[in-house]
Amino acid sequence: MSAGAKRKRPEPGFVPHGAPPPPARQQEGSAVAPWRDWAEWGAVHDALYSAGAAHAPGSGGGPGDNHLAGQPDVEWGLRKVRTWRSRARLPLSVESTASLAEAVLRDSQGCRSETESRLALSMAVLRLVNGLLDPAQKGVFATSIAGLAERIGLPPLLVELRHESTHNALPSLHILRLAAGQALAFLDHSYWQL
Repeated sequence: MSAGAKRKRPEPGFVPHGAPPPPARQQEGSAVAPWRDWAEWGAVHDALYSAGAAHAPGSGGGPGDNHLAGQPDVEWGLRKVRTWRSRARLPLSVESTASLAEAVLRDSQGCRSETESRLALSMAVLRLVNGLLDPAQKGVFATSIAGLAERIGLPPLLVELRHESTHNALPSLHILRLAAGQALAFLDHSYWQL
């Protein structure tokens, strides 16, 4: 989302993917969100996606382009998410976005070995896929992971990568970077932009 574009705000009372609503005022029996308000929530989104967008294939961005003029950067967003974690359990979508953004950032900074980058990226994708699909495994008989993923619009590459990372060898760094981009795009579309 560009710096000047306005994000469509959910209707009052809307709770994206089970997240508690932001605290407008404390009332008896009301849930308190770890973020201060929708403005903080949106600023964290923009910060976390400043790294993902800068390194997405075809974006033209590079390691030095992940700070938007006048906007918080990804490190600020990661610090905010850590603060939120200290206040409450976070929605899977927030946790996964932060994990993916951090893995992408550290990979682009070159501060990890190739193996460490592959492990961090695959773990972030694996936790997202399992977190989304495991709760949908209800009943006596297990449902196909691919079928569940298709039902919620999860890119097939993420399911394949989950299988490879879990049961076979770690995928290449190139494939993991593509998967991280797809995972961030999925989270942006299915959670942050609601």
